[in-house]
Amino acid sequence: MEGDIDIEKFATREERDGRTDEIAFFYWKNDEGECVNGIDSHEQMPPTCAPFSWSRLDGNHEPEPEH
Repeated sequence: MEGDIDIEKFATREERDGRTDEIAFFYWKNDEGECVNGIDSHEQMPPTCAPFSWSRLDGNHEPEPEH
């Protein structure tokens, strides 16, 4: 249903970031996003796409600072 929220817990930041990349890939692929053209998996996303970040979504390809 539209608006539902899924909550997942991960043991490590790397696991969380991998799942976030997987979700972002799914939506970018379905929206025919430019950075996922010609690839079949979130694991193949180029550094300009992954890891997912809000700044990348907004078109800024600079990495976000570590927290």
